[in-house]
Amino acid sequence: SRIFTDALNRISGISTSLVPDPTQGPFSRIHARFDETSGPSAREVADQLREGHPAIYVFENEVNDGILIFEIMALTDSEQSAIISRLWDLCSSDHS
Repeated sequence: SRIFTDALNRISGISTSLVPDPTQGPFSRIHARFDETSGPSAREVADQLREGHPAIYVFENEVNDGILIFEIMALTDSEQSAIISRLWDLCSSDHS
């Protein structure tokens, strides 16, 4: 998850933190905070991830606070790379 969070932190407008699993699971979740002043909102990103191909679903419990939650423990490296690439594209586009 360190590689995933480091990659997300390099995307303008996203900052991440690792948060313990609320169900006491052995893996942390990744909270990605979106700075709406410099890019799309968390809601916009969640919607575009879900509507894209392939569809990417994230936890939206804190979307109104500008946070998307990722649980990547079961994802392959290529699946993680696909998510990073989609986020890079969405946050690098002109959303104004």
